[in-house]
Amino acid sequence: MRLVRVTDEEIKAAAESKIRHDKALQDMVNKPAPTWTVKDIYGKTLSLQNLKGKVVVLNFWFTSCSPCIREMPHLNELVAQYSGKEVVFIAFANNDEASIRAFLEKRPFHYAKVPNSKLVNDLYNIDSWPTSFVIDKEGKIRLAVNYNDNIEQIISAAIKAAL
Repeated sequence: MRLVRVTDEEIKAAAESKIRHDKALQDMVNKPAPTWTVKDIYGKTLSLQNLKGKVVVLNFWFTSCSPCIREMPHLNELVAQYSGKEVVFIAFANNDEASIRAFLEKRPFHYAKVPNSKLVNDLYNIDSWPTSFVIDKEGKIRLAVNYNDNIEQIISAAIKAAL
């Protein structure tokens, strides 16, 4: 192991970067969600345009992201809680399909999973993982949130408000 000293300037730059990122996410709230058409790991085409009239929950993650893995059981609970309702759950992963499939052999994740998500990441200003969005039935972003210990409650409240 090698220790690296972090300068005050680097700490300040990291804090400023986080502030810019959080502001970019919050600036998206109450605005139309960027549209996309993608294929999930099973070859099913998913399009935000075709999901109008439903609440859409997006999660941006990758297979070696510790906070992403920690929140998955909570996200899976949301899928179970809203089963049979007009809510769709989609996860955009930075990983390729093979990596996602290997990951899923050890850990369940009940969202529809989309591989190679860089283009969609860019549309949603993703530079921190995990990040989740709730999009209402009209296609407006109602929630944009990074990892939080209370993620299940935060997303559930936004879903309820959007239903």
